[in-house]
Amino acid sequence: MIKRVLVSGAVAAAAALFACGGDSTELKQKPQIVTDRDAIQADICRGQGGPQSLFIENKGIEDLVVSSLTLGGTPAVLNSQPPVFRLLSDQVIDVNDGGVNNTIKSNKFGLVSMYFNSIDAGTYDATLTIASNAENAPSKVVPLHVFTPDAGLQGCP
Repeated sequence: MIKRVLVSGAVAAAAALFACGGDSTELKQKPQIVTDRDAIQADICRGQGGPQSLFIENKGIEDLVVSSLTLGGTPAVLNSQPPVFRLLSDQVIDVNDGGVNNTIKSNKFGLVSMYFNSIDAGTYDATLTIASNAENAPSKVVPLHVFTPDAGLQGCP
């Protein structure tokens, strides 16, 4: 169910990105990884986690192949129960057909789906490392940040 909701949202967002997309003359020969943002930040109420997405675009003519998605951070953050940061899939979701495929074609998009959650108030940081054959960033690191306020603050029950 979560995957279906994320994929349908991804398809709508990808359509908007395609409508604003660049000219194919801007493409380089080798794969180039471009993300829709350089960091992901979220404010969430305790116990009320939510999905997060990161779009990956290939601005190269050759296929972009994502070899791994890895969460990094302190053991306290990565091993908490439930996890503060969790990948919903260890592969990239193809925004064109909803399938799971770590190969992103020229001028196309893929989606990385995550879930952020916290049962304790605080600030939590981690990283998402995207390893690929991209010429411009073979190991792209995206900082992840969650702020969970005390109950009763910022609209939290």
